[in-house]
Amino acid sequence: MLAVELEAKRLEYLLQAVPNARIVGVLDPGSGYTFSEIRAVAERGGVQLRFATVGQGSDAYLRAFDVLKDARVEALLVPSSPRLFRDSRLIIDLAAARHIPAIYEWPDMADVGGLMAYGPTFAELDARVASFVQRILNGARPAVLAIEQPSKFELVVNLRTARALGFTFPPPLLLRADREIQ
Repeated sequence: MLAVELEAKRLEYLLQAVPNARIVGVLDPGSGYTFSEIRAVAERGGVQLRFATVGQGSDAYLRAFDVLKDARVEALLVPSSPRLFRDSRLIIDLAAARHIPAIYEWPDMADVGGLMAYGPTFAELDARVASFVQRILNGARPAVLAIEQPSKFELVVNLRTARALGFTFPPPLLLRADREIQ
C-alpha cells in the first residue's frame, strides 16, 4: 500500500494546507511505527512533530487528543493503520470538535467529514482484487502472481468541513485536489 511513502506525501499536503503550522500532531497506533519518512519531511519544513500514542481502553482516543491539545498542535496527521481506519469516524469527530485540521489515509474519510485525505482509491484496489481472483480462478498459481501496488492516488478536500472549522484551503492546493466535497 506504500504506506510509509504516502505518510510523507500526506504530511507535505498537510503543510501546504496549513502553511503556518509549526507543531504537527501524529496519532501513533502503537504498532512499532518508526515514522522516519515523516520525520525527514518535518525537518525540511521546520516543523516539530508531537506523537500521541493511542493506548487501550474506551477513552484511548480522548487521552491521545488531550496529549495533542497539551502539545498545542496546529494540524494532525492520521497515519495509515487498520486500527485508525476502523476508528476513523471517532477520530474525525474528535479532530472537528477540537478544530484541528487533519489529513487522513483514505479518500473516503474526507467523504464522511474529514478535512482532507490522500491515498489509493477503494475502486482501484477492488479492481485489482477482482483481477487476482479472476487469474486464480483461471488457473494461475497464487504463489507466482506478482505483487501489485496502487497506481492511482486521490487528494480529496472537504470544503464543508473547512467552513465548519473556519479554515480556508490555499488556492494552489485546491488546484491540485482531485476532488472537492461541497
